[in-house]
Amino acid sequence: EVLGNHVKQAGSLVDPDHLRFDYSHFEAPTDELLSSVEASVNARIQSDATVSTDVLPFEEARAKGAVALFGEKYGDIVRVVNMGDSVEFCGGTHVRQTSDIGMILITKEEAIASGVRRLEAECGAAARTRATEIHGRLNQAAKLLKGDLHEVDVEQEPVLAAGAKATRTYRELIQALEGLGETTQMVSIAPTAPTLPENFGAD
Repeated sequence: EVLGNHVKQAGSLVDPDHLRFDYSHFEAPTDELLSSVEASVNARIQSDATVSTDVLPFEEARAKGAVALFGEKYGDIVRVVNMGDSVEFCGGTHVRQTSDIGMILITKEEAIASGVRRLEAECGAAARTRATEIHGRLNQAAKLLKGDLHEVDVEQEPVLAAGAKATRTYRELIQALEGLGETTQMVSIAPTAPTLPENFGAD
């Protein structure tokens, strides 16, 4: 829905707190596209769809629209998982409701082969913990950039602390210049073309 109909699953790993999803795609998705993917997944999680399973003959499952993922071979009898509008062949275990997952937070996206990319994410408690940590760091960054160095452990954020210190120094210098009656506006100098000798390039 976000990247296009050419996208196919090319592998996966799932555990209670983390997932890895390999997929076919020809270029790195932008941050905006990844945010759209994340939002779409979380909307499906919050839909609280019931997760049900059926064991069916392969052809009957195909007739019901079950999707075979990344070219796996299946026997005559298959396990089909229904999850909202998703119907897939799958042998793994699942939650009872999609809302049991809690939330998904994409943590990494990279190329792993020509035309194949990998997306990693955290879910449930791990995703909430990471989101809380990110929120805390953003609050620290805001304080540092406002010059509130005393409110933040600068040893944990040395780069931001250096930037905040430079910003504070800049403001102090501007105040000092204004105190001396100097202007703080940048002087704009129009570039002029260099004057070349008349015989330049004659050789």
